[in-house]
Amino acid sequence: PGRTFPVATEYLPPAADEDARFWRYRGTWLDSQQRFEEALAAYERSLRRHPLDWKTHHELAGVARILSRAELAARHADLAQRGKQLEQQILELPNA
Repeated sequence: PGRTFPVATEYLPPAADEDARFWRYRGTWLDSQQRFEEALAAYERSLRRHPLDWKTHHELAGVARILSRAELAARHADLAQRGKQLEQQILELPNA
């Protein structure tokens, strides 16, 4: 099961490299394998493609905590919380 993600990437189109979701999912997989430095890099790569993705900020904060990078963890945890709240507020708006 640990090799599932790397083998699957062989079949992805080149455009996947520019997809923020690909890098978030890769980060999640790397995190599950306890490859925390690589997970951090994948989350950062995801955020370069979609800087407003609060879910990636949340995941990055968790890995940063594991790596004892308190400032980085706090910054991304704050961004994740603010992004999640903003999304909630937008979803509660009446439809136009």
